Amino acid sequence: MRGKRILISVVIVNYRADKLVQKIQQSLKSADHIECIVIDNSDGQAGFGEGCNRGAEQAHGEGVLFVNPDVYVTTDAIDALYEFLGAHPQIGLIGPQILDETGAVQITSSTVPTALEAAIVYSWLGNLSAFGSYREHYRLWGFDHRSSRPVPSVSGSCFMMRREEFLAIGGCDENMFLYFEEFDLAQRVRSQLDKEVYFLATASVVHFGQHSTKQLPSVAHHFRASRRYWLQKHYGFSGAIANFWIRLWEK
Repeated sequence: MRGKRILISVVIVNYRADKLVQKIQQSLKSADHIECIVIDNSDGQAGFGEGCNRGAEQAHGEGVLFVNPDVYVTTDAIDALYEFLGAHPQIGLIGPQILDETGAVQITSSTVPTALEAAIVYSWLGNLSAFGSYREHYRLWGFDHRSSRPVPSVSGSCFMMRREEFLAIGGCDENMFLYFEEFDLAQRVRSQLDKEVYFLATASVVHFGQHSTKQLPSVAHHFRASRRYWLQKHYGFSGAIANFWIRLWEK
């Protein structure tokens, strides 16, 4: 008897969300072409990116879906992402439409900010009406997430890449413990793979809302540390200046 062929690997970095992980596993139980890899991070010692990398190293699928434990995914949504990615070789990173528990479409894509834009939207300047255009541009408020299109970035809570391409660009940067991985990956997909980032509205998942991060101590610390690292990694001296300004005038 021939063994089943794994086409897609679903990688879940689990931080004290066993019941939610079991729900995902149950929903994928009958899909022979999908494997589910759970990276246990109950002690909180590894960052999200490190967990994703460990999962990708174990994966057998051509496509790897990285998903938070508080995001409910179905076989249909996963297959839609995989098939679209396979049919469009110019796409290197793809994300689904994300709904909340009521079924409302969430605004999950955003512009990858420049150092100047970051200094505005992450500081008190972002609250001023004079800088409303920066907020609108950053949040992509003109995009209702009901149509598929190339986007600057997709949500880090659920995204898919080809395994070989994810590994080829070095996976997630483990210097970021939590947050800003989606910006960094999107930038490297473009610069290293010369490929697009894409939002697929016909694949929907449900996000139950920050279950793991609510339990994690020092969330604000991790957010700021990752933001500082990301800014300096991609923008050098300008990024360092932007980070100094943000910390001086943070919201």
